[in-house]
Amino acid sequence: MPQGESDQRDAAGGCGCTGGKACPPVSLCQLKPGQVAVVAEARVEARDAGLLTAMGLCENATIRVCRVGEPCIVTVISACDGGGCNRIGLAGPLARQIFVRTIEA
Repeated sequence: MPQGESDQRDAAGGCGCTGGKACPPVSLCQLKPGQVAVVAEARVEARDAGLLTAMGLCENATIRVCRVGEPCIVTVISACDGGGCNRIGLAGPLARQIFVRTIEA
């Protein structure tokens, strides 16, 4: 986010960085521990996309960041298959290719 812009959400659920509209997706690696987000897209090869989906980490899955770094550890709160509460570790290069939209916890 450019210097001077806010990441505070407004009352309508948007964010200050885009004038109250939905925040643009950011790389999973940019989040802090404890932040909750919804997966917007994974810019990965088909094979990796299949593995992520099998772990419940697909578009619209809700996740909470447990640890940043190597590995990046997330808890899948609400998975694409309706399940949840999976804790998974992702290699840094893979986590950088997963884009999410933060939400209020």
